Amino acid sequence: MKVISLCPSNTEVLGYLGLAGQLIGVDDYSDWPEQVHHLPRLGPDLSINMDMVEELNPDLVIASLSVPGMEKNVEELKKRKIPHIILNPQSLTDIQNDLVATGKL
Repeated sequence: MKVISLCPSNTEVLGYLGLAGQLIGVDDYSDWPEQVHHLPRLGPDLSINMDMVEELNPDLVIASLSVPGMEKNVEELKKRKIPHIILNPQSLTDIQNDLVATGKL
């Protein structure tokens, strides 16, 4: 599966799950795990280059609403019909649920 992460916390979730090898692109601030250092950088998390995302043709984009302003990324993913999920944990239980949901996908 070809996966793109649009924020560092999502990249870390994928790394924690042992799925970093499926990443094909990340936001500018993702720096862990080390495997992501060579991947295409898609811009800062509040201003993702959606043309680049589309060119990479991901099977899944892991988006986030953890910071105000990220909504525009989600709207653009919807507009372009790019498959995605949105993580927005607000508690430890939410983080646990996001790990399980992401792992299943």
